[in-house]
This record gives sequence, structure tokens and C-alpha cells, in this order.
Amino acid sequence: MKIKLSAFILMLFTCITVFSQSITIDEALERAGKTIANDLETGTLVAIVSFPGLSKQLADYAIDGLLASMVDAGHLRVLSRYRVDQVFAEFGLKVSSPVSDTAALMIGSLLGVQVIVTGSITRFGEGYRLLVQSMDISTSIIRTFSITAVMGNVRLPQMPRTPVAGEPGYYLPDNFSLAMLGYSFTPDTPIGFTAGFANFYTSWGFNLPNWLGHDRNQQYSTESSRRQVVNDYLALVPTENNTKERQIIDGVLGYNINIIPGFLYVPIGFGVRIAKDWTLFNNVRYEEGTEEVNGTDETFFFEVDPPYVQEWYAQHPGWYVSPLVELGVMASWRFMYLAATYAVVIPTGNHHKTVDHRFSIGLGLNQDMSTATSSRPGGLIRY
Repeated sequence: MKIKLSAFILMLFTCITVFSQSITIDEALERAGKTIANDLETGTLVAIVSFPGLSKQLADYAIDGLLASMVDAGHLRVLSRYRVDQVFAEFGLKVSSPVSDTAALMIGSLLGVQVIVTGSITRFGEGYRLLVQSMDISTSIIRTFSITAVMGNVRLPQMPRTPVAGEPGYYLPDNFSLAMLGYSFTPDTPIGFTAGFANFYTSWGFNLPNWLGHDRNQQYSTESSRRQVVNDYLALVPTENNTKERQIIDGVLGYNINIIPGFLYVPIGFGVRIAKDWTLFNNVRYEEGTEEVNGTDETFFFEVDPPYVQEWYAQHPGWYVSPLVELGVMASWRFMYLAATYAVVIPTGNHHKTVDHRFSIGLGLNQDMSTATSSRPGGLIRY
């Protein structure tokens, strides 16, 4: 590719003066963006079309930093990353993927920009090398070339820690990169949590019934009365407010479908609801006795005076298990997520025939652990 002598001298001068310094990644990106902006005329339409890095996350971070620096210059028209990603998606590529200069120029032409910007981040000894260049679409000539040394310890938001050199990294593929831990609230199971890894998640919910200080009896009697001892009967009479409680354990296993990478997900899950219903009864005692009626002793049952003993009786001795289906939406921003889900609990058996509808909200922490896309040696950044 043809390079004018003046451009080559500028490139060489920039390499010698800038690369001799060791600065942070943010400072390097800001400097590179200003260097490009200062070389371009007001109103020039610019797009970043290629920026491979040691990891996808580092490349994305560099692209965002470089875009911000060029926009802050105030006199350029900078094409949004969303539009560039759309064109790249048509070719099955990403801006963070390495492409040739010819391909970069072709993509720039499709975007209708005047200048394209390409770059890369590579290992260089104990540090890193940031390379950024701008190229004129009409002449295919490099206008600005900048190489900057970056200090060895690079820290990025949500950057996963890599192990000792020689061991495999903890990075995951883009569609299996979300880890999460948080609290989930449902009105009938207010004690809940959600944990996930590689976009899969599990949610559990529990409740704590108010037993009002009364005991529980596992055996429920539908008879109006039953014999306890000789001449002693017991009837179960519902309390005045017919107090009821339900023990519930909900468990869900699901997957977060990635709709907008790093931001919008659709959780879909399947699980079970394990529950048992209880009713508070008065244990009303009756004693057999006789009473004279028209000169004849007749047998009657007399209610023992209150107070009555109150106990909880399960309407069914065992737990009933019902399947449930869950669907929702989750937004992720930086290291936080907010989720809302709706679930239908399908009744099974003869003990519980009502369809339950469950709404939940969740809040917690998440971590994006994407795959390192670079094939170069030392592809994972070490803290």
C-alpha cells in the first residue's frame, strides 16, 4: 500500500516520541483519539472499523475510549458503534476481530465515511502496545499513525482474573459469559435468591408462615367428630377467621437468552413448586352424659367449655408438587442487573386445582466473562 513520504515521517516521529513513554490505558486512548482528531478537518465523518485486542473485553473497552476521545474533540462527525456493528454483522465479523486493510477500506466505503480508524492492543515485553491509525478512504493513504506503550498492570471494569501463566483462562464464550448472584422477591415467597454461571441460572424462593404460636398436626380429619377416649369426642371446628397458611418452596433452573450483548437478556426457566396448605382449627371437645327428659334419662353429648385448644391441620398429609414455567426480562448495566419474571404454576393431582400466577423481581451483581478473541501469544491480560 502506498504511503506518502510526509505521512511516513510523521509515523516515524510519532513512534519514536510517543512509544518511549509508559502511561495508563485510558491516557493512551485519550492521546490517540486527540492525535487523530487534530489531523482531521472539521466535519470529517470517521468510523472505527477494526480494533482487535488481547480479549474481546479489552478491545471493546479500547473502542469505547477511543470513540469518546474523538467525540470530545468537538469538530468531527463520528459514526456510532451500533451502525458499524450492523455492517460487520452482515459479514459475520466484529469490530474487535482482526481484518485486513483492504477489508477495512471496503467496510468504510459501505459505511459512507471519509476516514476509517483501525488499531490493536498487543503484548510488548512487560507492558502493552497500543497502535492506532487513520486512513483516508479516497486515497488509501495513512493520515495518522500512533504507537503508545502502556504500563503492565491493566485493570478494566468487569475484567476476569486470569490464572498463573500456562494455565487456561476463565474466559467463556459470548453466549455463555454471564455470571450472577442476587436477591429475588415474590409476594408469596419473599425469601429468595438467584445464582448463575455461563448464562444458566437457578432461583429459589421460600416463605415463613405465621403459626401464631400453635402446634401443627399432620393428620387432617374430615369427620365432624372422632372418638378420643371412652365418653370423650373431639370435633374440628374452623376458627372464626378460618385462618390459613401455606408452606412453599419454589425452585427454577433456566437460561438467560442474550438479546442485546451485555445489556438485555430474556430469562426462561422451568421448575417446581412444593407446597402444603394448613388450616387452623379449634379442637372442640364433647363429653358424653345423661340428662333427664320427661322423667327418663337420655344420653347427650355436652360441649366442654372453652378455651379450646387450637392446632394447625394439613389438608393433605404430604406435600404436593406442581411444575412451573417462567419467562422474564433482565437488564444488565456494568456490574448490576435488574430482572422481572412471570411464572405459571400448573396444578397437579386432586389436592390443589388452582393455577397459581407468580410475579418476581430481582436485583443483584453480575459479571461478564467473555472469550479472549485474539489468537496471538499471551492473549489473556494478567492483573
